[in-house]
This record gives sequence, structure tokens and C-alpha cells, in this order.
Amino acid sequence: MPPRHPVGSSPGKDFVDQADVSGIKVAIIVRVDEVNLKADLRVITGGGDRFEIDLTQGMAGPRSFWGGVPEVGSVCIVGYRRIHKQLHDAVILGYIPTGNRSGLRFDPFSVADPSEIQADEAELYAQTLGSIQRYKRLNLRPGDVGGMSSSGSEFVLSRDVRIANRAGDTLELRDSDRTFISHTIHRVESLAGLKKIGGPIRRGAAYLPPDILLPDGKTLKTSQASYYGRDELQAAGPGVGSGSSARYSNTAGQLLDLFNDTREYPPVTYSNGRRVHYPPTSPGVNIEDPKSAADAFVEDRLEMSHTSDLSQEVLEEIDGFTMDRRPPYIERVLGTLVGNDLNSTRGQRQYGKLLKPRIFQDFTSTALGKFTLEEANRQPTTPDLESVTSAGAFLFKIRPPRSIGENAFVAAVSKQGKLFLNIPASVQEDYPSGTKKVSMEANLEGALKAYIGASNPDRVSVNLTLEGGLHADIGRDAAGNAITMKFHSGTKVIYEGNPNQDDIANYVEVRGIKKSSISGAEQKVIEGSKQTIVSGMCQTQADRLSQNAISGFSGNYGELNQMVSGKSQYRYALQVLEDIALGGKITTVLAGGITQTVLAGAISTSALAGAISFNAPAGAFSVTVGAGAMSFSTGAGAVTLSTGAGAMSLTAGAGAMSLTAGLALNMTAGAAISLVAPQILFGGAAAVLGVVRGIPSLPPGAPSLDYITGLPLLGSALVRSI
Repeated sequence: MPPRHPVGSSPGKDFVDQADVSGIKVAIIVRVDEVNLKADLRVITGGGDRFEIDLTQGMAGPRSFWGGVPEVGSVCIVGYRRIHKQLHDAVILGYIPTGNRSGLRFDPFSVADPSEIQADEAELYAQTLGSIQRYKRLNLRPGDVGGMSSSGSEFVLSRDVRIANRAGDTLELRDSDRTFISHTIHRVESLAGLKKIGGPIRRGAAYLPPDILLPDGKTLKTSQASYYGRDELQAAGPGVGSGSSARYSNTAGQLLDLFNDTREYPPVTYSNGRRVHYPPTSPGVNIEDPKSAADAFVEDRLEMSHTSDLSQEVLEEIDGFTMDRRPPYIERVLGTLVGNDLNSTRGQRQYGKLLKPRIFQDFTSTALGKFTLEEANRQPTTPDLESVTSAGAFLFKIRPPRSIGENAFVAAVSKQGKLFLNIPASVQEDYPSGTKKVSMEANLEGALKAYIGASNPDRVSVNLTLEGGLHADIGRDAAGNAITMKFHSGTKVIYEGNPNQDDIANYVEVRGIKKSSISGAEQKVIEGSKQTIVSGMCQTQADRLSQNAISGFSGNYGELNQMVSGKSQYRYALQVLEDIALGGKITTVLAGGITQTVLAGAISTSALAGAISFNAPAGAFSVTVGAGAMSFSTGAGAVTLSTGAGAMSLTAGAGAMSLTAGLALNMTAGAAISLVAPQILFGGAAAVLGVVRGIPSLPPGAPSLDYITGLPLLGSALVRSI
């Protein structure tokens, strides 16, 4: 309704108030000008209508204000001040609350039953008597202070401090238990260099207002269409300030595929026109679709910059768009890990997608790992398992300010509880030893208790790859043991050659006693050589000892003592050489005999300076040569064959036996010497005639003549029978 007297008009000199202007009046506000803070009043207690009346406030100054803009229909108290002898100006002195009891319940009010009003009379009825009204008031106690707007927000100052919006989101400082309560759907906090987000996960940086686009929804309008921001969007983007080339559109004004993609990112539109995407628990649906039972994932996200220029950042969650957002120095996420990076090409592909952490491509990998975030597999045609198993549930990431690449410190946990840990190497250290490239320092003053399960199907509990060596300094337990390990199955250790000075693959230094107890068998395979050096005694005890030296056996002993309680058997494929420097060799057989058998070859026994003695006190001494010869030779000494009581027999079954002495040959027998052969020769070659027995001879020294030939007989008187 236009004002009857516009602002700036002056009444004529004959203008006189026609209504009663005495006392205090009650009026209803029928029009409000919130820009100029003016209102039109209908005085209901006599006084007529008043126009362009100032909206008085509780307090107002050049730069201060405490008050509000009343609604149409508000009841106010009006007073009058004289501005002319015949003219008075109305002043709003205060406001009277209405609907006190019904306002506590927020009940609807109407002067008539709406069901009894005819449809063709509804408009006239509303103009004359008004529409259905709901009155609202705060339930305040004496001394309480409060306020509320017609849109639904309110605050109350009682013992507690409570602020609420129309939707019921509240901030409360409760006095009884001194508690701060924040009750909202979403939470966004922005500090200089720090952003905190909590609640259902939503992403809206990829949406641009539809009214700046052509009907195709992908092309920016031009200046001919009264839009002058096309060149800015072609040169700007969410991550341009961080060095990224992520701009909103190309040179032709076409938005990048990431932006305004309502098929990939079904939007939810708020009452203020802002559009966001809620990653749903069911892939490919909109959580606002009544046919869908999908919910929204929840997150608690913190992003912190390394430095700040002490200015507020432009953020999509607060300002509706993001500008020059830096990659966070520290990032922490709880709940579900969803892509929130528009600064890189990889981040744009993963924006608004569920992500899963990964370091190694396979459990058996021995290569250097790299922490990455990959899009979870959420194909509509396959079960949506990774969103509740492999997807990230926790992320803590620190990007070192001087790091190169993406090698940051990251601790992540998937929804199935799997831990991922990536620790970069340091580049600056101050160790006196000059050590650098250190990833962790840890100090545990107490013990460490852990239980480690096994993988399936290989049943591997720890798959550890060390690029360098392992140095450990281990103390001892109460029993004096440094390491006590129990293996429930076999162990396998592989030592590969290394480039140290001695090329030693395995070196163990035991400064004390080393003891091994094996209940089963022990097998060692050494392709090279084995050397054992023992300063003291080396003792081996076994039920049976078997040694097999393919190429030979060599031993150097200061003293060798052997005791064999059973049978001893020696087999030599080739020649056996035995040298005794000093002391001689003594072989004693307490019971039994000594048998030497040479199937082919000779037996030679030489005593170069000493004597050879064979002594059989009670048994027999037998030397048998099957086909070869047997020779006893002394260079300068004597050869003595002696039996105490038994017989001595030298037999050559098929060969000859020769006894040769350089000076004399003595054969002595206590009873008789018997030579039996087809031909016996003494002193020369075989004679024409043989020597027969029975011919007497002269005593020794006197020649005996053959009685037939008269020739001297060669013989001895001691030879009595031949």
C-alpha cells in the first residue's frame, strides 16, 4: 500500500489533526519499510491512521544498534509529540505482545473457522479480517531476557545462554553442569590458516550458479547476455593460488567436466540456492530421492596451513566458492574418507569420491612403497563392499614444508581396521655421528606386548623388507636370557653375499658358552668349505658317526686317541701311506688275531734303523703269499722271527721264498730244522748227481771223498739227513 503522505511532503498551513491525539494510543502496524525503518500505523483506540512513522529502537547510535524490524500486524503503543500548534507527530513508544498463552504452544488463530469460508470469499475474507495467524512467544521467567525473529530463530538469556535457529540447531551454555552444547547438522569453523568441518559429508565446490550458464548447462554466458565474469572463470580456479592449473572453464567458455556434473554428483539444493553433493551410502543415487533409502556418510575434517597471512580464507562452505586454497600442511579426517582436493588433476578425479588408502600393490612386494589414495570400487553392478571395508575411516597427514613430491607422513586406518603408515626420511639431522635420512625415533620406557596374527592363505605374520642393516643392542631378562624365542614350526634363513670386507654372509660372535639342543636331526649342506677353530677340546658324542669325504680326508693332530668298543672296518680304494716320525707303532690285540690280505700286490715292511719284531706268545704266526713273493730286508740290522712255544710257518703257495743275508744266515731250532722240496741246493747250482742220505762223512774240517769218483764231498757233518 503506497503511503498517503510520501516522505518529504509538507502539509498546508491549514492542516489540522482530525483525530484525538491526547493520551496514549494502541495501534497496529499495517506496512513496514525495512530499508528506511518506517511504518504505517492503524490506531485502533481512536486517532486515525498514521504514515511513515519512525521505527523506534531500544538503542541506536551512529554506529550502534539494538533492536529489530517489527512484523506487519504487530501491536504497538503510540504517543504524540507536538510539532506544530495544530499538528502532532506519532511516536511508537513500545510494543504489546499478543497471543500470550496460544503463543507458548504456537497454535493457529483465526477469527472464523476456515472450513466455513467459501472459496470465492477467501480473498475478501483475508483482506478484511486477515488470514490464519500463529503467535509465538518465549517462555521467560521473571528476570529472563530473550528475543526471536518471525523467521524462527531465537535467543534466551536466563541461567543458561541459548541460541537457536528456525530448524532447531542450537548453541547452549548450560549453567547446571557448566557445559557447552552445540547441536547442529553441520559444523564449519574457519580460522586464519585452519578449517574444521563436521557432520554429513557434502561437497559443493564443483557447482557454479546455473543462471550464469547457457541452456546447455555447460557454457558460460557472455557479456552480450549481461554476464561479465566469463574471463575471470577462464583464468581462475579452486587451486590456482597453489600452483595448480585447475581452472573453471577453457578458452571456449566450456566448464571442465568436473564442474556442474549433476549425473556423477546428484545435487541437493538449499533454500538459498546453494547446491551440494552428499556421497550416498548407496552408489549412484540422491539421498533426497524418496525412492532411495540411502544415508549420508559422516566426517570430522581438519585442514591446517603451515603459515598464514592473517587474513580470512574464501571457503566454499562459508562463501559458496573456494578461491586460492592452499594444499593443507596438516590434514586430519575421521569418519569416511572422501576426496576434498581440487588443486591437482588426481584430486579433481577423486573429488567427492570415497577413497581407500594403499601403500604396497601386493603383500609380497619387496619394493619401496608409496602411500596413495585410490577411488573405492562402487560399481552399481557389484556389491558395495569397499565402502564399508577398504574405504578410509581415519587419516592423519603431514606434508613436510620442504618435501619434494607427495612423500608425506601419513597414518591411515581403513573401515575394516587396517593400519597404513608412511614415514618419510629426514633431510636435516644434528647427530654427532653425522647420520641422516632417519624416519623415526621411539623411546619405550616399559615393555611392549603385542599379538600378531597371520595372513591368508600363506599364513605370514610379518613381511618386512629392510633396505639397510639391522643393529640391535638387547639386554637380558630376569633369568639372564637376552632373547627367548619359540618356533612352532620350521624356520628358514637365507644369507646372501654382501659387499663387506671379508665377504662374510653370516657372522656370529659368542662371548661365552654356546649350547644347542636338538631333539630331532640336524642337516647342514655347505657348497664351499668349512673351517672350525677350537682353542680347547672339541668333543663329539654320537650313537653312530659317519663321515664321507669325497675328495679326501686330512687331519693334523697333536695326539690321537681312539677307543672303538665294537667292530672297526677300514676300506681304502688306493694306496695307504703311514709315516711315524718318532716313538714307533704298537699294536696290541688282547684276543683274536690280525689278518692282512693283499689280493693283488705286495706287502713290504722296512725297518731302516731299528728292528722288526713279531711276537706270538701262545698262538701261531702265519704269513701266506698266494702268487707273489714275500721279502724281508734290513739295511743294517737283523730280522728276528721268534715264537715262544708255538710253531712258525712261512708258506709260499705258488711262488718262491728267499732268505738272503749279507754276512751270515742263522737258523736255529730247539728240536729240528726241516727243509722239504723236490730239489734242495746248498751253495751252488744243481749238481749232476744228487745228495743221498746214509753216507758217513769225516768230522768237520776234514775232507770226505766220494768212494766212486774220489772227488771231495761238499757237506757238513751236521747234515745228518737230507
